Amino acid sequence: MGSASYERLLKLAHQRAVDGKGGLAASIAKMCLDSRADLNEEELALTFDILRKLIGQVEVQIRRYIADYLAERVDVPQDLLDFLANDVINVAYPILVHSTQLEDEHLISIINRNSAAHQMAVAKRPGLSAAVSDKLVSTANTEVLINLLRNLSAEMTPWGLGEAVRLSIRDEELQAPLLHRRDLPPAVAKRMYGWVGDALRDYINRNYDLDRVVISDAVSAAVEAALNAEDAGIDWYDEKGRDHAQRLIGALEAQGEDGFIAAVGEVIGRNEVETRAMLTRSGAESLGIMCRAFGMDANQYTTVMPEILGHRTMKEMREQNLVKPAIEAFEAVTKDHARSTVNAWCIAAKATRH
Repeated sequence: MGSASYERLLKLAHQRAVDGKGGLAASIAKMCLDSRADLNEEELALTFDILRKLIGQVEVQIRRYIADYLAERVDVPQDLLDFLANDVINVAYPILVHSTQLEDEHLISIINRNSAAHQMAVAKRPGLSAAVSDKLVSTANTEVLINLLRNLSAEMTPWGLGEAVRLSIRDEELQAPLLHRRDLPPAVAKRMYGWVGDALRDYINRNYDLDRVVISDAVSAAVEAALNAEDAGIDWYDEKGRDHAQRLIGALEAQGEDGFIAAVGEVIGRNEVETRAMLTRSGAESLGIMCRAFGMDANQYTTVMPEILGHRTMKEMREQNLVKPAIEAFEAVTKDHARSTVNAWCIAAKATRH
């Protein structure tokens, strides 16, 4: 840029003509901040100084124009960058998404001080750190979390993934973005199988090898803790401190299917329709999880199975090759994991009811 043009801009800056503020700021951004501009250190400092004086006085469209230029630079004064990053979202957006000068402390401050619109923009940043991701998760805002989960370059901690999984029990919109993340362990996907819809169950079956799932990593432990943190209020033991298994078997033997469902519903605090849906939502698998949660062994489970799943005899079930895989799945689930899954089902049923 020639010295004559630069002197003209300085002259205009000193005139401070009200009608020319927007045009002046735009001209500076275009002529001085373009990547092709060849400014020395002194000229660049003066350019930023002019922008500081004018930026708060020009209209939104001009501020956005300037933000678009500054978002790609690495030498913007921090105070000017902070002003734009905390401006209205139309201005702040390119800075929040693209500026590499914003460090974690700046981003966390922006998340704390601004609305969901700014938080959603931060969630789209490439290579988001785990610390910033955790701060975004803590907002518990659905749209913010969807943007974060869809950002596959964002690093997430076990706590962050676990909290997002817990929120997905109540919020169906989070389920698909979670299951499409490459860092979601198969063990966690298996847990989510219990409360997602049929389409996502098909996705889990196609994309996760559930036969080889081992619940042992840090993310799975965090999910376990997150699910248990929201208590559905189920008392898993009777007044003598025993599992409910024998009582439920007794209800089945005395009153059949209806008696069993009523007894289960009493324990978990859900009505007949909700209880029946939980017991049969995925056939033998969901029934097995429920029976395991109540402390039943494999023999008790096979007593319940033909009654609740609508099969007349165990012989017919064996002929259809349903018994062996059902028992294997039942034995693969621990009582604690079964109880936290039933806890999640009850939380989801309560949210749906309200």
